[in-house]
Amino acid sequence: MEKGFTTSFWNKAYQFALNVAKSRLDRNDQFWVQDVAQNAVIKAFQSYNQFDQHKGSFNTWLSTITRNLCFDFSKRKEKEMFRIGEEMNYADRIEEDQEDVYQKEAQIIQMEHAMNLLSHQDKTMLWMKYYENASSRMISSKLNVQEACVPMYVKRARKKLHEKMMKFSA
Repeated sequence: MEKGFTTSFWNKAYQFALNVAKSRLDRNDQFWVQDVAQNAVIKAFQSYNQFDQHKGSFNTWLSTITRNLCFDFSKRKEKEMFRIGEEMNYADRIEEDQEDVYQKEAQIIQMEHAMNLLSHQDKTMLWMKYYENASSRMISSKLNVQEACVPMYVKRARKKLHEKMMKFSA
């Protein structure tokens, strides 16, 4: 195939995907429409060897890819809007009630004091699990414990932390 033909072909494919995305997404989201169309063409290009012209036309295949990406985008956008809404609600609550902020700061201080009373292994386990978001495999290799036992160790360490924090608040 000639380079000019290939470029022209993929430009037409992009325009087609752009039209499909425009029809499926909010037209005010021009940036996202272009992004979805570009991703559809890239996906089609990368998996072109899987295209079977006996099952349908290229436009039908590209339309399906674009439609699926639009669906994925819409789900992702809904989640993002929900998360942003939750963050805004959280920010509003903090502004409305400064007392909650002081209580949270006190809880953090309590947690830090309680963490200092835990064993090194419990403290490390909780730190890795909740601050570093480490996997059970990573925690097990770092602390030389069986991977299958890590969830139970984390649960026990959380319980110990909770008990120590309750002593501070009593």
